[in-house]
Amino acid sequence: MRIGVIGGGPVGVECALRLRMLGHTVSVYEAGRIGQNVREWGHVRMFSPWSLNRSEAGSSLLRDAGVALADGEQFPSGADYVSAYLMPLVREMRGDVRMCEHTRVVSVARSGILKSEEIGGGARHGSEFRLLVEHEGNERNETADAVIDAGGVWSQANWAGIGGAPVPGERAMGERIERRVPDLGQCRERYAQKRVLVVGAGYSAITNLAGLLALRGEDAPTQLHWVTLTPNMPYQLIEDDPLPARAALAALGNTLAGDDARVVFHGGVGVSAFEERRDAVRVRVEPVCAEGVASEIVVDEVLSNTGFRPDTEVTRELQVHHCYATEGPMKQAAYLLAGSGDSADCLAQVAGGAAVLRNPEPDFYIVGAKSYGRSSAFLIRLGLEQVDALSELVGPG
Repeated sequence: MRIGVIGGGPVGVECALRLRMLGHTVSVYEAGRIGQNVREWGHVRMFSPWSLNRSEAGSSLLRDAGVALADGEQFPSGADYVSAYLMPLVREMRGDVRMCEHTRVVSVARSGILKSEEIGGGARHGSEFRLLVEHEGNERNETADAVIDAGGVWSQANWAGIGGAPVPGERAMGERIERRVPDLGQCRERYAQKRVLVVGAGYSAITNLAGLLALRGEDAPTQLHWVTLTPNMPYQLIEDDPLPARAALAALGNTLAGDDARVVFHGGVGVSAFEERRDAVRVRVEPVCAEGVASEIVVDEVLSNTGFRPDTEVTRELQVHHCYATEGPMKQAAYLLAGSGDSADCLAQVAGGAAVLRNPEPDFYIVGAKSYGRSSAFLIRLGLEQVDALSELVGPG
């Protein structure tokens, strides 16, 4: 089959490799460079070791090509992962897999069949997919017999406001609100000796706080504020955590949420408004329960780490069943809610097999972080398990 893979990240590249090994003709569409999303957090070291982030098929291909692989128990940075694994894989696949960098998939539809037609009908299976893609401002149509959406969620950060919706002033702030994990070594002037607010209670939030504390130690009076919806102790510690970096961040987060003078902790509140002024940003916070009173925080910079959500617009014209809560594909979402996906330890999860990858649209599959919707519990290891399951569903060419 002619198979289009949306996204040239870790799972998209592994999909391309496996599908090509099965004899299919594969095109990968990546809006940036291969591994673009990982490149943007390249300075961050992964929680999980090399052994959990590369497939046996990929490792075998590189070994056969004479590429030395890093020790499986070492913990790579995002930059290490791209340079030492993803890009060597892509180089070995050149000529066998069509890699379309800087090419964004705008929409996917069926040729000659509307979304509302042939509901659950077999006629959809025989109708090819039609992809509208954009490259350097020019648009074109391409076709495929099957489509794998491994586009991730990195492009769609959640809003910082209470309830997940934008609050007054937030949209106007634009890039004044940093929604990822910046390389503080490269943007010291923006954050050093500044009043900074961090919003969120995930591992990205505490990674940012740890980096800001390091800046504070070097340059002194960086005033840090931290806002979380949880009233206290945001991180659940995992007994004998096999991932030491994760354990260290969780412990630091709980310390900072306690009586720690290095950070002003605002627990049990959410952001209700932003007001950008020439010399400062005024942030209004309100309690998330009946008790407490609203207050105002005045800062120079805002880091909002409230998670990401999938872009479902690209498949609006397909019969894709999304979970009403997570926006992930329904079968995968139900599996996560009912089983191991509800565990506090993401290492305890298993991908769920071929059954959860199926959805009402024949020959269309969502894998990778996008298949987890708004959940942040996804690991590359789970994506590799999904690739195994996908190989069973697609079969040999």
